Amino acid sequence: MSKYSLLIAEDDEDLINVFELMLGEHFAVTTTTNGAEAIAEIQKKNFHIVIVDIHMPTKSGLEVCEFIQTLKPDRRPSVIVLSGDLSDENIHKAFSLGATDFVGKPFNVVAFHERIMRISRDIVQIKALRSDDDRRRSLADTAMKQASAYGSGLELLARLNKCKSIESLMEKITFGLLAQGYHCAVEFRSDSGRYNFDVDTRQCSENEQKIFQLLYDKGRIFHFGKRTIFNESNASLLVKNMPTEGTMSYDAAIDLFAKLVPALGSRFDALLNIQTMLSSREQLNETIKTVKHTIEIMERERKDNLEQIAATIGISFHELEMTETQERFFLDLIEKQLTADNTNERFGKVVELLEETAESLNSDELVDDEEEQIEDNFDDDIELF
Repeated sequence: MSKYSLLIAEDDEDLINVFELMLGEHFAVTTTTNGAEAIAEIQKKNFHIVIVDIHMPTKSGLEVCEFIQTLKPDRRPSVIVLSGDLSDENIHKAFSLGATDFVGKPFNVVAFHERIMRISRDIVQIKALRSDDDRRRSLADTAMKQASAYGSGLELLARLNKCKSIESLMEKITFGLLAQGYHCAVEFRSDSGRYNFDVDTRQCSENEQKIFQLLYDKGRIFHFGKRTIFNESNASLLVKNMPTEGTMSYDAAIDLFAKLVPALGSRFDALLNIQTMLSSREQLNETIKTVKHTIEIMERERKDNLEQIAATIGISFHELEMTETQERFFLDLIEKQLTADNTNERFGKVVELLEETAESLNSDELVDDEEEQIEDNFDDDIELF
């Protein structure tokens, strides 16, 4: 393991030699004999510990302490101040400038060595605690970003459930993601055709359409440059400004989009089913109109035929020289048999059934039913993060 760096700023050459013998085994030692050189060394290099004498040429030890205080906290070394002057003013000044310890001269070498080693262990432990704290903060930041993305994803899914057309679905998803900073294009596919939309230009360019055609079957996630495409069998989402790979934002984006695209595919299928049923309802209504019109024509023709038959039979009875009573009897009998035909009534019942069926295909009810089904699917199958 590499040694920690230690700077000794001391104008007593003999004492420097003692420090080097004492501490050289445990630290990478750098020595200076004046305060200006000490500051220059600290500017060039990060030190674990600095041992500085108060009284030195060019700049004093206290001035070195003042300079160290101007450094960023993560660059400041621990400072041990040495001095033969143990006045309260010197001690107070040293500690007010951030000194870790104040050692009076002369000092016990063994005690001083143990003190330096203890300070070094304390620094290592503090750094370990800071590192652990940074890791915890990083985990907390990640959790917060994931929670934010999760909440935004759920809110976006809720808005998608209210879309009643494929066009509004494409706009909702792309503008919803734009609000989170993502510039996207989306494509949906079915046997009847392809539907696509770009949030920036509203219409996908030829290049984007080619990207969808070439990559929709290249796996669930396909990266190329700063762009990433997320695929489902019937839906693709092209993200044009993915975060930098390896960052927390990138991981959160991958989680969001990978789970969002299947939900889009489910909603697209639901809208296709709704459109199919609405089309069936329109066709059924047209059929009902045709049947009603046909029944009305048949009813008019039947009445005309009855009147014509009655007139013809009346003439025939007259030629047979029947009495008026006989003619009336046979006419009533024939009319009763003809009017007994209830074909139109049966057709009428068929029409009523058709009208009830068409009414059951109410568009709002269809959308509500599909939304409930999609929400159930989200609860069971869609798990963000």
